[in-house]
Amino acid sequence: MSSPEESSPAALRARIAILEDGLVAAYELVTDTVPANPRGLRDWYMENLAEEVEEIFARRPHISADHAARQAPAITITVYGTPGPQGSKHATLHKQSRRVVTMESSKKVKPWRQDVKQAALEAMGKGEPLDGPLAVEMVFTLRDKPASRPTWWPTSARWSRLLWWRPAGAPDLSKLIRSTEDALTEARAWRDDARVVEYRRAAKVFVGQPGEPDALRAPGAVIRVWPLPVEAVSR
Repeated sequence: MSSPEESSPAALRARIAILEDGLVAAYELVTDTVPANPRGLRDWYMENLAEEVEEIFARRPHISADHAARQAPAITITVYGTPGPQGSKHATLHKQSRRVVTMESSKKVKPWRQDVKQAALEAMGKGEPLDGPLAVEMVFTLRDKPASRPTWWPTSARWSRLLWWRPAGAPDLSKLIRSTEDALTEARAWRDDARVVEYRRAAKVFVGQPGEPDALRAPGAVIRVWPLPVEAVSR
């Protein structure tokens, strides 16, 4: 049986959040029926399974830390705007100083970074910048799916306008990440982008791409950031 501290409302809410995606499956497994009201599953969980799950977490405390970090991002940011890659530069001669200066090749970088910064500030509110090791997920929605066959499509494979594929062309995913990380640093979403130690997912998708829950209805990106446990856990 769990101690009062472990079964406090705050602790239980944290565990419920960890298991939220699996509540329907848990209900069907235990009752062998489909829930009539999925929104009421939290109450069902509290009444029937909370203590059992608490005991599991008490026996294996690392489960709580690992799963909480994966299931509950500290920040979720949805940005609308055209993702701009950062990193490709071109040199030009300044007319007055006659010095060679380098500039970003893509004109989309500056407005994109501003879009990310504004969305991050709204998502954070008055929260402090995240510090310590962080895990990140970025899914970029680039544009509508083209109506023509991509140049890389295998000649031996059937193609149709009804098919879907991933945007395996410009802009480079790594350059989209670079511009977005810099914008998040400017917004003080984290102390420094050097705190990012893990990417759980980085992807490019088309607008409304089937099977992609983070594919937006317009160009933009969905960004999630998780703080990672700093203590070493022996297993």
